[in-house]
Amino acid sequence: KEPINTVELNDQVIVCRADVSEDVIYEITKSIDGHKKGMTDVRDIFATGQQDAAGLDTTDLTQFRAATSRIGNAITQGGTKLSQTFKSAGRKYKAANKILGAERACRALSS
Repeated sequence: KEPINTVELNDQVIVCRADVSEDVIYEITKSIDGHKKGMTDVRDIFATGQQDAAGLDTTDLTQFRAATSRIGNAITQGGTKLSQTFKSAGRKYKAANKILGAERACRALSS
């Protein structure tokens, strides 16, 4: 039985025979890592909005307005980053699929 390399994602498993070139594995890994980083950035942006929500429990109108402004900015920035992350992931996954399709030693398995 030949050895295989496996990259597991929550929604997909990519299986490659061990003789697959390092370039193929690198491109797949780069795509996954970029998506993970983007989603971590989105989570961190939204977390600042959650922290600012504590500032809403005040009778000081100036503090309340400042907190709502920061929350609005966090929502806008988080939404923008999420959109950018999905667009980037889409482009990278298309490139990875093209590589996988050209590489007879790889196949994508839906789980």
